[in-house]
Amino acid sequence: MLAYAAFDYSAATNLRRGNPELAYRVRPTDPGAIASVMNYRIAAQVPFAANEDDAANTRIAIQSEPLNRTLIRTLAVQAELRGDKAMAAKGMIAADRMSRRDTIAQMWLAEYFRRRNEPVRSLSHYNAAMLVKPELQQVLLPGMVPALADSAFRKALQPYILRYSGWAVVLIGTATAASPEYVLQVMEPLAPRLSGGGYNLAFSKMVHQLSVRGEHARAMSLATKAFAEFDAGRFSALGWDTSTTDRRLGDLSWEFAQSGDVSASFEDARRLTITTLPFTSGIAATRDIAVTPGKGFGFSHKIRYETPSSMAKLRWAASCVLTRGDAPFWQQDVPTAASATGFSAQIPVPNGCNLMRLKLQVFGADSQMSSEVSVSDLAVTR
Repeated sequence: MLAYAAFDYSAATNLRRGNPELAYRVRPTDPGAIASVMNYRIAAQVPFAANEDDAANTRIAIQSEPLNRTLIRTLAVQAELRGDKAMAAKGMIAADRMSRRDTIAQMWLAEYFRRRNEPVRSLSHYNAAMLVKPELQQVLLPGMVPALADSAFRKALQPYILRYSGWAVVLIGTATAASPEYVLQVMEPLAPRLSGGGYNLAFSKMVHQLSVRGEHARAMSLATKAFAEFDAGRFSALGWDTSTTDRRLGDLSWEFAQSGDVSASFEDARRLTITTLPFTSGIAATRDIAVTPGKGFGFSHKIRYETPSSMAKLRWAASCVLTRGDAPFWQQDVPTAASATGFSAQIPVPNGCNLMRLKLQVFGADSQMSSEVSVSDLAVTR
């Protein structure tokens, strides 16, 4: 008898795993069979519903396994179908207490408390679900972006932001483009406590968005709070140094070309050396700079052609950075002559332009040799 019982248990276990529907038909009140088929149906059926027979079988099975969370959850689903929301919530809460890893219960409770406008409790269950199954982020986070408009939701979100929950970092990064003002409202007060680096990309986007809007002082204040050891005073300079090339600031800092055709290397804190292959062209350096709309922007620099027999051509160009894209409005060539030692220009910034993208373009010589030119002591002359 004992051997047969062992065989029967083993056969039932294998059947539950391989064919849960058949296992359920063979043993309709077996707790394991019910748990397997209910989990299978929830995964396979949208929407899922437990019928009266399922509920009756579950009530019998739960007598032998009263702490089986799947059985309790099944009864909760049946209660919801009867319209008994309170009993359904009670059952799901009981399943949650037995295991925070029951993502089905967590998702049900998250939605339940979301509909009741209880964001603290709702986020607690969303968090538990995404910790167990990170792939749920792809489904849940897009729906959370509009919720940032709710101040209660933003407040409930703060603890997860502060402890760098993986899904919170992704949510803020996603929402920075879709809901920038609401992201600012939740992140700006927390910035001094978030300088550890996990939100650098999001803060970079926020600082840039503020600069596009003409709120440069606020942008620099946010950067000072968010980025450790950031010096807004040094960053305001035009020339290249360790501050103005700080890539935590994204497009607001200098970015240099590094490709097979054009490469730009930053040396001795003030000089940029540009190397270009023959018959090629590219952007050697670019930076977005805060400007005053309608007011001229003057700058100057020194220049030295390292290969007089193969001189590259340099051209400065400016465009106005908009919410989407940029609009070119100015360009001027740097004199190409071995005797040239300096360059200066006055850029007529158009009205309505708060942020200007300044580019240094380079065009390789029509020769067999690479070209090398250095630009140094770049400074504002306005």
